[in-house]
Amino acid sequence: MMPSSRIALRPATLADADIILDWENNLENWAVSNNDSPYSLINIQMLILSLRNIRKACQARYMIIEINSDRILGSVDLYEIDWDKLTAGVGVLISDPSDRSKGFASEALLMLEQLVIEEWDLKHFNAEVHLTNIPSIKLFENCNYVKKDVVHKALSPNGGYIETILFEKWLKN
Repeated sequence: MMPSSRIALRPATLADADIILDWENNLENWAVSNNDSPYSLINIQMLILSLRNIRKACQARYMIIEINSDRILGSVDLYEIDWDKLTAGVGVLISDPSDRSKGFASEALLMLEQLVIEEWDLKHFNAEVHLTNIPSIKLFENCNYVKKDVVHKALSPNGGYIETILFEKWLKN
C-alpha cells in the first residue's frame, strides 16, 4: 500500500463499533448516503464481525487514522465486491466537517486503490454520489473517476427519488 505521512488505513474492529454507530445514525450523513433507517449497536457489531471474511462478506471497511494524533478521521468502504468481475463500489466518509477539504479523503481513496490492487487484484471501482453532494463530486473527479451516468434512485419505499451520479475508475496495476 502506498505510504502517507498523514494518514493510515486499518480494518474496522469491534472497538470501532460505537463511532461507526454514531456515523451511521447521524441524519446529516443520511443526506448523502443511501441510509434511511437507524442501526443498532448489535447491527454494527455483526457487520464488523462479518468483515473478517471480506471474500464472503463482499464488502470491507477501513478506518482512516491521522498518524500524528492516532485520531479516527472517518472510513473508506468497499461494497458490492464482485469477485468474478473484480469490481467494487467505494465510498468515503470524513466525519468531522472541520477535517474535510484537507485531502484526507483523496489520500484514503488512493491508498485503498493500491491496497485492493495488491491484495485482491480488483480492476474497477464505481461510486454513487448524490447530485447535491458537491464536495464528493469534486473528490471523485479529482481522483480521476469518470462520470458514467445520472440516475434517479429511490430514497425509501415511501419517499421520493434523488438524482445520483455514477462514477467509475479503472484501476492500474
